[in-house]
Amino acid sequence: RSVIFKCRDSKCIKEWAKINGVDISVSKIDDFIKSISNDNCHRWWKVNLSNKYYKFKSGILTFKHGITCVRPEMIECRREKIKQIILPEGLLSIESCAFHDCLNLEKVIFPSTLENIEYQAFYNCINLDNIAFPESVKKIGHAAFNGCETLCNLVFNSGLEFIDSHAFGNCRNLKSVDLPNSLVRLGGSVFAYNTSLCSVKFSNSIKSIPIDTFNRCISLTNVILPNEL
Repeated sequence: RSVIFKCRDSKCIKEWAKINGVDISVSKIDDFIKSISNDNCHRWWKVNLSNKYYKFKSGILTFKHGITCVRPEMIECRREKIKQIILPEGLLSIESCAFHDCLNLEKVIFPSTLENIEYQAFYNCINLDNIAFPESVKKIGHAAFNGCETLCNLVFNSGLEFIDSHAFGNCRNLKSVDLPNSLVRLGGSVFAYNTSLCSVKFSNSIKSIPIDTFNRCISLTNVILPNEL
């Protein structure tokens, strides 16, 4: 996107960009000033703004190296236009609501450094159908993937310790879940309202299962429990 500035030279524009933390390219538009103003002391400048956190092109949101967390206020492009997200190595956390309601999001590439996915980070991403977590992920927050209706393939790797409440609720196309041995704690209603879920294998490290974990999972027929539960 671009904005129009009126000032004597480009120095003031660059100072504004520095204060506001945006990357810019600047061009003078003399024809524009001739057509609308007789002011010979100032010039009109067209300033192209680019986000300092990511590049966005053809539906692909690619985050730049050097960031350690993603927050919702970083996302300036229209969420419904995002089809794929590529997150950089060095990223540690995806903060609450960072990518909620990205209705056309189909794919997310996680880095091997990611540790935490927070509250409703991917809530209601209804076209996200395949998720593979790296071994670095330790926590998946409350309702992080709730409402991902087309999610059908979920791969957990060793390293995950805690899945908070409602994290994968209302994922109505999810059919099976194999939880890693590193997992020690589940919140309530983690898989609630997953009407296609038919098979679940628990890790042996789980000591208790909340009573509402599988609320309204009407197709569930096969559950492999921990040896010591």
